Parts: sequence; C-alpha cells; structure tokens
Amino acid sequence: MLQGVTSFYWTFVPVISLALACWSQDAYTASGRSLLGKTVSEEKQTREKIGLFGPKKDLSGFIDRYTEIINTGGLTPLDKATALIHRGSLYSEQGDCARAIPDFDEAIRLNLKSSKAYALRASCYLAINSTVDALRDLDHAISFSPQDVILYRERATLFARLKQYDRAVADYSKSIALLKGTDSSEMFELRGDAYRGALRYERAIDDYQRAVRTIKKNAARLSPQPTAGVIPRLLVIYGKLSETYQDLAKSTSPAATAVENPQK
Repeated sequence: MLQGVTSFYWTFVPVISLALACWSQDAYTASGRSLLGKTVSEEKQTREKIGLFGPKKDLSGFIDRYTEIINTGGLTPLDKATALIHRGSLYSEQGDCARAIPDFDEAIRLNLKSSKAYALRASCYLAINSTVDALRDLDHAISFSPQDVILYRERATLFARLKQYDRAVADYSKSIALLKGTDSSEMFELRGDAYRGALRYERAIDDYQRAVRTIKKNAARLSPQPTAGVIPRLLVIYGKLSETYQDLAKSTSPAATAVENPQK
C-alpha cells in the first residue's frame, strides 16, 4: 500500500507542480503585459493632452514606470522590447542619447525586426553626428517597413545633409508616391530643396510651385480665411522660388555658359 502511495506521489506530484509553475509564470507574464499596456496607454493619453509643444516634464515620470516594469520582469521578449523602446524614446526626447541608445540596442537584440527601434536609434545617432550609423539604421528600418512614408523622408533628409542630393530626391519621390495622391506641401518643398542642391533648378521651381498650390488648396478647404502659419509658410517658399529663379538665370546666362564651355 505504502509503495503504491509513494509511486503515485512521485508520478503525479511533479506533474501537478509543473502545471502550477506554468500557470504561475503565465499569470506573472499576463500581469506584466497588463501593466505595460496600461502604462503605454496612459503615456499616449498624456502626450495627447500636452500636445506636440507641451511641457515634456509631464512625461518624465513614465521613465521610472517603464524602468520598474523592465526590472520587475514577467515580460515576453517582445513586450520587454516594447518597454525599452518607450523608455529609450523618452530618454531621447530629453536629449539623453547616452541612455537611449543602449535601450534601443537591447530592444533590437530582443526583436531584430523592430523598424521603430532602428528609426529611433538613427535619430539619436544623428543627434551625436554619427551619420554613418544613422544611415545604416535607417536602411534597416526601411527594409522591415518598406511602405513607411516617414522613414523614406528621414533618410532623404539625411542624404540631403550629406549633399547626396540625387539619392535624397529618390527617397522624397518614394515618399510622395507612397502618399498615393495625397499631396504634401512639405514633401514637395523638401524635394525642391534637394533638386536645387543638385543644381536641377527647373525641377526645384516646379516642386516649390506645387508646394504653394497645395498649401493654398488645403487652406481653402479648411477655412474661408487663411489659417495661422499659412502666410509665413508661403513667404518662405516664395523666397526659395525667387532665389532659385536667380540661380537658374545665372546658370543659363552667356557668362555662365562661357565658363562651363570655355572652348565655345
């Protein structure tokens, strides 16, 4: 009888213990995920409340909350990567890329295909003038999210910064194509800047004019009166148009042609 009880104990108790352990771990993971989801939601609500230019100090408390979630554990690798990305982003907004970059490094290690982590790390690399690393990360981000308009715009802006204007034009053009008929005055203006940098003045003028038309069309649709910021924005682009017309005139003048073609 005793032998039968002993046999039952060693056969079924480990199974029951394992089941309880698995249930406990699942509950622990669910609890960690629930806390992470709540914190992400509250951060989003806070951002919506303070707006784009509101006081970032209202977000500083979330760093401690994400730190607690990360250190407590109970997260899957993907959930931990999410927490690290959010904390890294907050560090980055504070200008603390020394802390942000390690968070993005770890997030990428946990989720190799996280385009968001690569993109955010790229912005930090740009902040510390590590353009080679930034470009590499943007390349990775685009490879994982090839339909992301913003990623192409960011890489195009980096190409323009590096004076690789033809590559900048190509990425701005990709962004415009991905918008699928939704005109963006910003994209036209930025591509116009790249065309101008590449000395393709006529294409630059065309894009600046498209930017002006888009601004006017959007303003007319939203309000019968010009909305705040429209006039200053138009003045900036009109200034670029004027300068580009002057550049074009100089490039096609007899004197400029003679310099470019001295044998003629």
